[in-house]
Amino acid sequence: MAAPVVNGSRAVYYRGARVLKAQMEELVARWGLLNASDVVYSGCSAGGLSALLHADKWRALLPPTAKFASLPESGFFLDFNSSTPGAQEYSALMRWVVSGMNGTAHLPAACVAAHPEDPGLCVFAEHLAPTLVSPTFVLNSKYDYVQVPWILDSKDPSVINAWGELFSSRLHNNLLAANSAHGAFVDSCWRHCWYGGGWSPASAGIHINGTQTAVAFAQWYASIGSGAPQAVYEQCHNCYPCKDCCS
Repeated sequence: MAAPVVNGSRAVYYRGARVLKAQMEELVARWGLLNASDVVYSGCSAGGLSALLHADKWRALLPPTAKFASLPESGFFLDFNSSTPGAQEYSALMRWVVSGMNGTAHLPAACVAAHPEDPGLCVFAEHLAPTLVSPTFVLNSKYDYVQVPWILDSKDPSVINAWGELFSSRLHNNLLAANSAHGAFVDSCWRHCWYGGGWSPASAGIHINGTQTAVAFAQWYASIGSGAPQAVYEQCHNCYPCKDCCS
């Protein structure tokens, strides 16, 4: 049995790692995962972060003949603390998730090795991204309505636009520049999750340069392993609020 986390006089047992292990074993033992030809690992919000954190672990489970991709939606949360007086320190809270829940051993080993002085950095997508090997296609708004009010903690359009540029910069520099196999569909909508407005028909949902979310992902996925150019779709810069971005 895993060691508990002691909180005052109470012992608290966290079971996230065991749940993940059980899911992997179940899919292998009963659902034929090892016979899969194509696997797309996805999730939204916290699940989107999970799709980044555990992508390489899932890929390692599969035979080398299987085609694998990670599709995180609204999970690229920035390592950022708001300058607004009284705002919660998001970075510190996320680091507590690692230290307070004995989570270091379950972070991606390559990222922990890259940050031995502060393994808690690896709970943030931007620090994990340079070590991520599995082909990954990020779906995210640069003006995510969870990140902006809860992490940035501002309603000032100029501040929010600066946040959008910071998001774009960290995504490009830490993920896309690190591995040409990765791709992204980054819109400027005031949204969180819902996969860019749906997957079908192609006329629905968000379009960037005339291409809809699902089409962008399908084209990128088809190009994995072919050496095709990196697929990056990004909507307008410094355009918050953008009334036409999600029409």
